[in-house]
Amino acid sequence: MDAPEHARTLRVAAWLVAAEGVALVALGVAAVVLIFVAEAHDRDSAALTAVFALAFGAGLLLAGWRLAGFRRAAYAPVVLMQVLAIPVGISLMQAERVGIALSVLIPAIAVLALLLGTRGGRAVLEHGD
Repeated sequence: MDAPEHARTLRVAAWLVAAEGVALVALGVAAVVLIFVAEAHDRDSAALTAVFALAFGAGLLLAGWRLAGFRRAAYAPVVLMQVLAIPVGISLMQAERVGIALSVLIPAIAVLALLLGTRGGRAVLEHGD
C-alpha cells in the first residue's frame, strides 16, 4: 500500500470521526434548547446531556482534525471513543432504538476497522508526529 492509500484511509476515518463529533454537538445544542423549553424535572437531564454531548462532540471534532494530520496523539483517543461507543450502541439496540443504535454502531465499527485493520491506520503510529 502506498502513501496516498494511507492518506485516503486516514481521511475516511477522520471524516467519520468528525461526523460523529458534529452529531454530538448537534445533540448538545438540542439539549441546551430543551433546558429552556422543558418541564422543570427534565432540565437537569437536558443539562447533563448538553454538557456531555458538547464536550465529547468537541473532543471528537478535534481528534478527527488531528487524525487527518497524521497526529499520533489522536490515535488512542479516537480508538477509545469508538470502543466506548459500541456498548452505547448495543444498549440503544436493546432499548429498541434501532435507528439511533445503528447511527452509533456503524461509524464506530468502521473507524475501528480503518484504524486497526488497515496499514493506513497503522501508518499514524509508524510515521505520525
